[in-house]
Amino acid sequence: MPTEKQGPPKRPRAQWSKPARGATDYVPEEGYGIKPAPDYLQDLERWSLNLYIIRDEGQDRLEENFSAADTYETKEEAVKHCYNLGRKIIDAKYGG
Repeated sequence: MPTEKQGPPKRPRAQWSKPARGATDYVPEEGYGIKPAPDYLQDLERWSLNLYIIRDEGQDRLEENFSAADTYETKEEAVKHCYNLGRKIIDAKYGG
């Protein structure tokens, strides 16, 4: 008797978390979402590179946090680099 074709194994859920209440601002990218979340580093007077990769799984929306040591003079510049890094992560890690 033929069996249904199974897709790739599911990623462990331990790395994914539910987003903060009201957190909906993200840009769709190849089945995932990129949500920039740069922080202002008061002591350096610069912005950090911090972002979330979002994915929908049924009725749940899950997110995984990524950051880098890079810092930027403006929030706009940090956000731009968050999107660039997010696209690279999706392509490399999730095969987007």
